[in-house]
Amino acid sequence: MPEKLWNRSFILFWLGEAQSTFGSSLASVALAFLVLHLTGSPSQLGITLALGILPGIVSPLAGTWVDRIALKPPLIVGDLLRGALFVLAWWMADRGSLVIWEIYLLSLISGAVSAFYWPASGILTPLLVPEGDLARANGLIGMANQGFQLVGLVVGGVVVGLLGSAPSLAVDGLTFLLMALLFLWVAIPPRHPRGQPSSYWEDLGAGFLAVGRRHFLLLLAVGGFLVNGGFIALDMLMPFVMQRLGAGPTGYGLFFGLMTGGMALGGGLIALLGRRFDDRAGVSWGIFGMSLGLFALSTAGQLWSLLPLALILGLFIALINAAISVMIQSRVEGELRGRVFGVLGAVASAGMPLSLFILSSFANAVPIGAVFAGTGLLTLVVGAAWLRWGSRSLPALATAEV
Repeated sequence: MPEKLWNRSFILFWLGEAQSTFGSSLASVALAFLVLHLTGSPSQLGITLALGILPGIVSPLAGTWVDRIALKPPLIVGDLLRGALFVLAWWMADRGSLVIWEIYLLSLISGAVSAFYWPASGILTPLLVPEGDLARANGLIGMANQGFQLVGLVVGGVVVGLLGSAPSLAVDGLTFLLMALLFLWVAIPPRHPRGQPSSYWEDLGAGFLAVGRRHFLLLLAVGGFLVNGGFIALDMLMPFVMQRLGAGPTGYGLFFGLMTGGMALGGGLIALLGRRFDDRAGVSWGIFGMSLGLFALSTAGQLWSLLPLALILGLFIALINAAISVMIQSRVEGELRGRVFGVLGAVASAGMPLSLFILSSFANAVPIGAVFAGTGLLTLVVGAAWLRWGSRSLPALATAEV
C-alpha cells in the first residue's frame, strides 16, 4: 500500500480523471447542438441522452467483471476505444458525413464503457492511497471532476458557438487517449487470490445478495433510487421555473452551474477534513441538508433566492457522494466492492427514467413548488430511515486490500 496520498499513481489517476471530465463536458455541449443541427428535434436529443444513460442500468454485470479481472488492461482499452470513437466522430462531423444513428451508437458505446469505469474507479481509489486518506482522496476526485465539468460546460458553449461542434468532439477524443496513456504509469497493487472458484453468474448473484442482506447497503440502494428519482424533477421543471421568472436559458445555466460549483466546493471541503471526515455522519447530514434545500426551493419565488440554494444543494450532494464512496471502500470486503458499486449505480440510475415518466403524467396539473416540496419530503423520509436502520447497522472498517 502507498505511504502517502500524493504518490505518482494517484496523481496520474487524478489528473487523468480531471482532464477526461473536461473533455466529456465539452463534448456533451457539442453533441447536444450537433443533434439539434442534424435533426431539429428535441426528442432525438432525448434519445441520445437516454442511450448514454441506459448502460448504467446493467452496471452490476460490469461490476462483477471488475471483481474478477485485472483492472488496468480493460481501463486502458476502454479509454482507447472511447478516444478513437470521438476522434472518428470529429472527422466525420468535420466532413459533414455524420448521421444521427452514428451519434446514437457513439452515445451507447461511450455509456457502456462508463458503466464499467464507474465501479472500477470505485475500487481503484483505495488501492492508490493510504487507508486513512480515503476521504481526502474522494474529496479531491470529486472537486476535480465537478470543477472541470463546470469549466468544460462554459468553454464548450464558447467553442461550439465560435467554431461549431466538431472541434469539441476531437478534444474529448484526445482526453480519453491521454487518459489511456497516463494509465500505463499507474501502478495498481496485485489482487489477493480469490477464494473458492465460482462462475460469473454465481459472482453476480453474490453481489445482489451482499446488498440485499446488509441493511446499510440495502438502504443506500433504495434511498438512491428514491432520492435520484425525485431529484431529477429539477432537470425537468427548472426550465419552466426560469421561464416564469423571466430568466430563461441564462438563469437555467446559472442555477446548474452554481450547483456544479457547490459540488466542487464540497469536494474541496471534504479533502480539507481528511481523516476527520465521518462517512456515517456524511450520509445523514447530506440527506437532511438536501431535504431542507428542496423545501426551501419550493417556496423561493425570485431568481436571487434560487441561486444560493443551487450552491447549497451542490454542497450536500457532494457530501452524500463522497460519504457513500468512502463507506463502500472502507466497510465492504475488497472482493465484493465492484459488484456493490455496480448494483447501487444500477438501482440509482433506474429511478430517474421512471420518475420522469411519472412526473410527465401529472406535472401540468400540479404546482411546481408542490413537486419540489414532495421531493423534499421524500428525501426527509429516506433520511429518517437511514438514521433508524442504516447508520446503526454499519459494520466495522474493512481493510483496503482487494
